Amino acid sequence: FCRRCRAWMEHEPSHVAVRFVPARSPRAQDLCHGRVPELGNDLVAILGDGGASTGPEAFVVCLWALRPHRPLALLLAHPWLLPFARAFFAAVSSQRSFLSAILGEGERCEGHCGAAQRTAVYR
Repeated sequence: FCRRCRAWMEHEPSHVAVRFVPARSPRAQDLCHGRVPELGNDLVAILGDGGASTGPEAFVVCLWALRPHRPLALLLAHPWLLPFARAFFAAVSSQRSFLSAILGEGERCEGHCGAAQRTAVYR
């Protein structure tokens, strides 16, 4: 499921460059400067100014970077709606293995992907 999401994001037109690196790689560590101690356990978006977002907030950042989805990201970033984005992201994240199975992704994950397969997103 995570790989399918990555492939989807890579093919969407974007406002800013979106690149993927293995989450536990030396490159990801350099980009995070040690600010994300659990790197590889959740989605991470590293911003152009050096800041980092994780989890649901990173999901909203990823949507913001994609042209067709920026309006949705701006809506979800509103304080009243961010709790719904968090709930949606948590629900999807907790079901990655199930979603991978029904989408025909081959091997089922066990709630997390290997270091080489997990990705951190940065722009």
